[in-house]
Amino acid sequence: MHYDVVFDVNTVGYEAWLFPAGMLIFAVIAVLVVRSVPPRPGVVMTPVLRAVPYLVYGFAVLFTVFSFVGTYVQLARLRAAVGSGRVQVVEGQVTDFAPLSDFGNKSESFRVSDHWFAYSDYSVTGGFNNSSTHGGPIREGLPVRVTYVGNTIVRLEVADPKWPSSRTGRSRILLSTLGLLLFAAAGAAYVSIIRRLARYRLVRPTSWQHDSWVQELNPNNYSHEGQVVLGGFRPWIRALFVLEVLGAIIFVKFSFFAHG
Repeated sequence: MHYDVVFDVNTVGYEAWLFPAGMLIFAVIAVLVVRSVPPRPGVVMTPVLRAVPYLVYGFAVLFTVFSFVGTYVQLARLRAAVGSGRVQVVEGQVTDFAPLSDFGNKSESFRVSDHWFAYSDYSVTGGFNNSSTHGGPIREGLPVRVTYVGNTIVRLEVADPKWPSSRTGRSRILLSTLGLLLFAAAGAAYVSIIRRLARYRLVRPTSWQHDSWVQELNPNNYSHEGQVVLGGFRPWIRALFVLEVLGAIIFVKFSFFAHG
């Protein structure tokens, strides 16, 4: 039987870069938000308080580095196992197939002969993890040849080449993540602007979260100088609102409604 290779750990690149990159972006956003928050009236900015943004950034960078090292080491170990022949191979039809569901099962699983495999688009292992829900090839009854290390698939071959491109599935995951990052970045920038405007409020809100966005953008709640500053920020606020909505739409669409 002729098989087509749909995944090989030795030919794929480092595909887990999105996770540490996303953490680094969130770290930068967090620092910008924290640094933009004006101190409460009467609060003395001690050296410890001034160091908070740098501590947040430092921990985030360390977490990013550890994430990168951890995921890259996983990939390197799998490639080393393949190179030294420390792999197992099973061949047969897919049975007991259970697809991933964004609203239910968070992993996809199937059985070939007496070996059971499970993986998920949301779990970084270095091996095959492209679920059929997001464009992967596995389905019930499909003839496959699976090369694996432990329970991680390092090479997947299928007998039927007529399957949705895994590149399409990965693109959906990428777009979904980018939508979430866009939503978070726009929201953080909006909070930063509102915090800068807080110093001009005639009546300060009881919490740092302020009140409704309607009140936050009401010129009557600001001094004359604040109204001028608010007027200058309005185009940016509108743009951020559009970007936040766009990010939410992209995330929802490519996470839940782009299957098939």
